Amino acid sequence: MQIITKNAGGEADDYYDVLEAGFAEGATDSDLMMMFQRELSAGTWEGDLNTDDYFSSSYCITLRLVETVYGGLEQVAFFGNRGTFSFSKRAAQVLGTGRQVVVDFQVPERNLWEF
Repeated sequence: MQIITKNAGGEADDYYDVLEAGFAEGATDSDLMMMFQRELSAGTWEGDLNTDDYFSSSYCITLRLVETVYGGLEQVAFFGNRGTFSFSKRAAQVLGTGRQVVVDFQVPERNLWEF
């Protein structure tokens, strides 16, 4: 799946111990959007891919405010303003995105940095 996003951002909330980032194609609820949340204080996951902790010790991912999956974000790689998000098979099935989502971030540099 490939998309172009016009909105992106993120924030770290020390009080609620959460790191949140997201992007959207446009400004309305009907546009595709994806949000990521993770415990701010969580360390690097070093578990076994074949166990359930892989799915509960990672990100909460929400797509279009409808589909939500816990865990399954395996890798994020950026080259300039283009990001490639790689998901586990399970997460991709729940989200209906395919294993990779390639995002062209057409946003101000500050917004991309916050993301």
